[in-house]
Amino acid sequence: MRKALRPFIGCAVMLSAVSPVVGEQGQSSAQGGVQAICAVGHWDGYPGLYSDVWGEGNYAYLPNWGADGNEGRVHIIDISDPANPTLASTFFIPPPNENASPQDVKVANGLLFIALEGDANDSVAIVDVRDPTSPNLLATVRVPGFERVHNVFYDSGYLYFPGGTSIVIVDLTQFDPDNPPPSPMTTPKWIIANVGSVFVHDVTVKDGRLYAAAWHSGLWIYDVSNVATTMPTLIGTVDGTSTHSMWPTDDGQFVVTGEERGGGGIHVYRITDVGGSLTLTLTDSLSLPNTFSVHNQVIVGNRLYNSWYSQGLQIFDIDPISGLLQLVGSFDTMGAGTGNWGVYPLLGSDRILLSDTDEGLFIVTETCVCEPSLVPVAEMIEAEVSAKNRMLSFTAGEPGRLQAVRVTFMSLPPPYDLWNGQSLWVTAPAQVSEKGSSVAPVPGFPNFNASRLQCGEPVFRDWSQFGTVHVFHEGIVPGGSYRLQVIGATCPDLLAEGSYSPPLDLTTARWGDTLRDLSATPPAPPEGGVNIVDALGILSRFSGAPGAIIKARADLEPRCPDLQINVSDVLASLASFVGLDYPFTPTAVDACSSTCTNPLP
Repeated sequence: MRKALRPFIGCAVMLSAVSPVVGEQGQSSAQGGVQAICAVGHWDGYPGLYSDVWGEGNYAYLPNWGADGNEGRVHIIDISDPANPTLASTFFIPPPNENASPQDVKVANGLLFIALEGDANDSVAIVDVRDPTSPNLLATVRVPGFERVHNVFYDSGYLYFPGGTSIVIVDLTQFDPDNPPPSPMTTPKWIIANVGSVFVHDVTVKDGRLYAAAWHSGLWIYDVSNVATTMPTLIGTVDGTSTHSMWPTDDGQFVVTGEERGGGGIHVYRITDVGGSLTLTLTDSLSLPNTFSVHNQVIVGNRLYNSWYSQGLQIFDIDPISGLLQLVGSFDTMGAGTGNWGVYPLLGSDRILLSDTDEGLFIVTETCVCEPSLVPVAEMIEAEVSAKNRMLSFTAGEPGRLQAVRVTFMSLPPPYDLWNGQSLWVTAPAQVSEKGSSVAPVPGFPNFNASRLQCGEPVFRDWSQFGTVHVFHEGIVPGGSYRLQVIGATCPDLLAEGSYSPPLDLTTARWGDTLRDLSATPPAPPEGGVNIVDALGILSRFSGAPGAIIKARADLEPRCPDLQINVSDVLASLASFVGLDYPFTPTAVDACSSTCTNPLP
């Protein structure tokens, strides 16, 4: 069962017109070219909510967020073909931890480490994923005082996770997955106490340094280079507010922190080693408007990948000399809900993993290659195109491929002709009831796929899964002609006409012309004239008579389609029958400024 589909309004490609990045402190960051970030694959096979994402080899590990009310689990997704990710297995956290909220996972050397937040029974679950198609619980860790773990990190045989103002380190250097120790494992190697004054949210370990996000106490860094024999020692701190996450550059010269708060952004610090103590100097800061905050970040070399909630993936280069941020590109996953939670770029720039709380797993690439798309196909009834008054109907898409559908207004009748030449994107379909009085699905009534048109960003989906889609908009009017084209998500230039499929040209029927023969099953398409049969056809849909024409053919009014059939639609048909003109005029001078609201459920 899939969750209800929502429009995907993410930016799959970055065009060249990008505003300068201005740091939170007021300085302008370094500027350079902005490249395309393209979607290559998407998986959303779970009806609940997702949390973070991690990867190893050809597999992505995507846990659920326990706030969705379901038992804790981790989805293991085969990404060997990034364009067609498939579920390899699902690991359900067994009792007594089935009510955990696994908001963070790490994977290394065939072992999956699951943070068991929201469940006081244990701290971390260790799962054998050497065969990702058959995960197996090996052991649990439960260190007293460190239950309900939110984040976990694994490095070189040692497991790190915070609890309150402390961080515990568990020695797994002798852990044998073929002969695991008794559970739970309760003995810590070290406990680092008094890390800040509030709580530690997250830790990252890299090249002998432990970086701790100590919330309102900022960033704390410890020396763990000799963790096998030496208690970690504090070597540097810097103040911060709501410090949620952090990651260092590969050379250890810079570290980036993220703040989870209203208006929270990222801060870049230069790390200077002075006799074993670290001095951190701010080099750049950035917050983004119209978004709550950043969430997580990972750095590869000097390239910074941020999951930024409603702003999606935001990629920057950190200048190795100045420490200034330079925008590289972005990709917005968000259709609804919170947005982009996690990012994992360590598998390579050709398959960057993103988790979206509502939309699941996205696989994107920094290396975009445009492949031609097949032309969409018109809906057919009795070997004829089924023209409609207020909707365009088509099927499109190639299985496993993310594509967007563009509609161009070619020749509209006056007064809508001022919109000629404008193009809009088809949004992801929603299920609409065939019951005349309801838009939302109603038990016992069939449904159909309806989409509206929108301006702005393309909506990339695997359209092959939807079948026939009926598209509506104020500008889809009787007697108009329209052009439908498809473009692949890996085509970086939305302005290049050569990137689009050959066109499907559709026309709408004459005002009020809905069918030819009421007795035909299915009802025959419009015949070019208007008579009492057309009005009777809409009346049959209004009354719910068996074999009536579909709602997509009967919805004539109001100006902004409401996806309902009532007596006003019948009266509109009678008005057309007596020769009255189409009664509506545009609400705006361009299609993008239409004031129509969205009636989809």
